[in-house]
Amino acid sequence: MRTRRSALSFTSEIGRTGITLVVGLVATPFLLDWLGEARFGAHRTAVDWVGYLILLELGIGGALLPMLARAFGGKDAGEVRATLVAGTRALGRVTLVALAVGGALAFFITRLIPVGDTLAGDLRWGFVLGVAGLLFLPFSPLRILQEARQRGYVVNTLLLVQSLLITGLALLFAWKGWGITGQFAAALIGGIPFFMALAWMAKRAYPGVLRSLFTDRADASASRSLRRLSPPAFVLNLCGRVSVMTDNIVVAFFLGPAIVVPFFITQRLAALFQGQLQSLGNSSWAGLAELHVQGQRNVFNERVIDLTRIIAVLGMAGLIPIVVYNEHFVRLWVGSARYAGDAVTLLAALNAYLLAIVSLWGWCFNGTGHIRELVPASVVATVINLTASLALVEPLGMAGPLLGTTLGFVAVSVWYIPVLMHRVFGTNALRLARTVVLPLIVGLPYSAGIRWLALAQGQPGWIELALSMLAAAMLFVLLCWFLILNGSERRLHMEQIQAVFRR
Repeated sequence: MRTRRSALSFTSEIGRTGITLVVGLVATPFLLDWLGEARFGAHRTAVDWVGYLILLELGIGGALLPMLARAFGGKDAGEVRATLVAGTRALGRVTLVALAVGGALAFFITRLIPVGDTLAGDLRWGFVLGVAGLLFLPFSPLRILQEARQRGYVVNTLLLVQSLLITGLALLFAWKGWGITGQFAAALIGGIPFFMALAWMAKRAYPGVLRSLFTDRADASASRSLRRLSPPAFVLNLCGRVSVMTDNIVVAFFLGPAIVVPFFITQRLAALFQGQLQSLGNSSWAGLAELHVQGQRNVFNERVIDLTRIIAVLGMAGLIPIVVYNEHFVRLWVGSARYAGDAVTLLAALNAYLLAIVSLWGWCFNGTGHIRELVPASVVATVINLTASLALVEPLGMAGPLLGTTLGFVAVSVWYIPVLMHRVFGTNALRLARTVVLPLIVGLPYSAGIRWLALAQGQPGWIELALSMLAAAMLFVLLCWFLILNGSERRLHMEQIQAVFRR
């Protein structure tokens, strides 16, 4: 059942990303045309600044993950209800603080995102609407509830509907000339049905739980657990955002908001595929946490190694075609003038590969309550990342912040976290490293061959491009199936595939 639900969640994530990709391909040129590059880049950067305000939830969401996983693993409905009440009450209090800070930040946003006087008012009012979206924050435990129940496929379906609604409204408001304010208004309106649906599902699964969120007193034991787990979860959230989500901010501040457009466009394919890779961890963390709660340590470690191998192979299979064909993709999509260069493409793909793997390993700690052990490595990696990004942005341009992210991963995360997993969970660190390195070894000469074929191919159209990328990805998976997996591993994966589709 755990395998089926994880597979359903992952499959639904693939479907959501695929549909989002197609819709984005169609919508982005219109948004660029109707908004202009300065407004488009300023909006993307302002979204990242609003994301920093979410950090003021102080790690409560991260603390709820292992608490709800433990409650479901123990099949304790009372503990689930008490955890939801404690989390919602705590988030309600910090939301008031986040709204106040966001309101104050609105006065300085035009200095943080340097735009001309003609865009200053539009940016400021749009940012205010973005801050208003923090009103949804107290209801975020309802999403964690569904994910902890291993219903990630339901969440993905709702996210798809939300994405389509927001995109449609964004296009309408951009066409009407509502600028940055209209883009934030689209996101605010589009979030309402999503949380209404989550509330309805929570009510069906736990009758009376919505009323309890507002009427019951927070359980003392659940509140103590939140206070114990929240600080390290906050540090990890902060490190994750600084490490991955500050690149647009750095580029906009040093190089100008308009430069964010090619920077964002060039990374778009790699970022979307990175989301799919990370969805494997998102889809599996609840099942891994359940194994840990039930004391099935050996099974837990085997699943971690299997998932790491799957992410590594699929990651290289998808990212190699992106590196080779991304320039053609951008040319067909929005024009060659908005391509930021091969260095940006290569670094974005490498960071996507490393982030997806490190993210899976991080779920092992977050979902089982061992959050504190991960903090020192995350802090050191983040300091290296931010320092290098700020130092390299001017001499290297758009590639500088991406190289800073790579250095943070390589200097700390990719070698220290496996050692830490061996210490905490007993995971075989050498096997874990082998699952990451072998696809890279196969992928390097393979990518050179695909690059040679692409150069001989010339400039493909959309259909030829899609078929070439798909063929390159499938051939790499086939190579790894025979070159990397042994007989027992192939049989295991075949059994897992058959179990998913047996019904």
